[in-house]
Amino acid sequence: MDQYAGIRPQANTGKILIYTYIVVLFLLSAQRLAATAPVIGTTTFNNAFSSSTPLLGITANTGTVTNVGSSSPGILPTGWDFSVTATGGNISMSVQGVGANPGGATDFCIRMNSLTTPNSVQTSGAKSNDGLPFQLQSVFLRLNITSGAPANMTITGYRSGVAVPGATRTVNSIASVTWTQFDVSANTAFYNVDEFRFTQAVTSSATVTINFVDQITIAAPIILPLTLLDFSGQRADNKVHLQWTTASEQNTSTFEIQRGNNGSDLATVARVSAAGNSSQTLHYNFTDALPATSPTAYFYRLKMSDLDGRSTYSPVLKISVPPSGLSFSAYPNPFREQLAITIEAPEADKAQLTICDMNGKQLVRQNLSIQKGTNSIPLPAMVRLPKGLYLLNIAASHRKQTIRVLKIE
Repeated sequence: MDQYAGIRPQANTGKILIYTYIVVLFLLSAQRLAATAPVIGTTTFNNAFSSSTPLLGITANTGTVTNVGSSSPGILPTGWDFSVTATGGNISMSVQGVGANPGGATDFCIRMNSLTTPNSVQTSGAKSNDGLPFQLQSVFLRLNITSGAPANMTITGYRSGVAVPGATRTVNSIASVTWTQFDVSANTAFYNVDEFRFTQAVTSSATVTINFVDQITIAAPIILPLTLLDFSGQRADNKVHLQWTTASEQNTSTFEIQRGNNGSDLATVARVSAAGNSSQTLHYNFTDALPATSPTAYFYRLKMSDLDGRSTYSPVLKISVPPSGLSFSAYPNPFREQLAITIEAPEADKAQLTICDMNGKQLVRQNLSIQKGTNSIPLPAMVRLPKGLYLLNIAASHRKQTIRVLKIE
């Protein structure tokens, strides 16, 4: 009897595992090699196809279809992966010779549509096939609208499946079967995205059955000095309290607070030093003392610069005059230990302040006597509360108001 007979199956199993591992590595390598990047410049699709109606993908189910794994090559030679979502089923994508730059049968574009009632395309878009970021400059969109024309459409930039703050633009009154250019080259939020999506704006109720996309123009991505999570502000009396939060900073230098009487002409009124380098969430605040004579609204913007001289801008923030009735604000927000509320009251009144957690549980209740004009009231009870998000509610004779405050370490 062979003394090694009992261990031969294990040896064969080992060989099989090794062969399987090699095959898997080969398939993964082939998949990586197959990934292609979008061309820097303008993609017209005219050189990618030889027929005006090649099918890229189709599904009989409600949901989303992408071109990957379709009847034409699973990966487009253009470096783009397209997707479309619709309320009805039978969603499909194809190539059609009705591009944004008419030039005969070779002027191709990507056609995304739903063939099942209600025939309403909800979202369509494209992402880089290799998953790497790019700087979106412009793209052309054409709609087939069956009712509710014209349509208002919004383009949004994404990174790793998450919408990038500020990377959005809405174009209104788009007519059916008309090519419209979405130019976002001046919006720095689109400088480092890997995907864009088209959706109808909330102001639109058109029934869009087909989306056509053509002439996608991109440039190499620009890595901006920081990631801005939010930018907000409140006006109390003749001051504006501004707050902003960053998720990460790289060689950051300064924040310039810019103010203006409209959304386009803004001038620097102050500077705040940035952290320099950070991978954690940081909170900043600044109080702007307004001129004695103020307009009904002010507009604010942050200019964020790094040590190399590069800069980017936040979205423009509009701060209006508080309503003539009672209003209140909290400052600083976010806060660590000290928090105070400012109440603007048109007359003397009694009010009740309550503090609740985000589940609605009441944690603090305080009765207030407020005077006509500006009232500043400290909230020492906030010191003993753990870090987190809270709701401050105030109720007076003629007005109720709620604001959110964030306690940090």
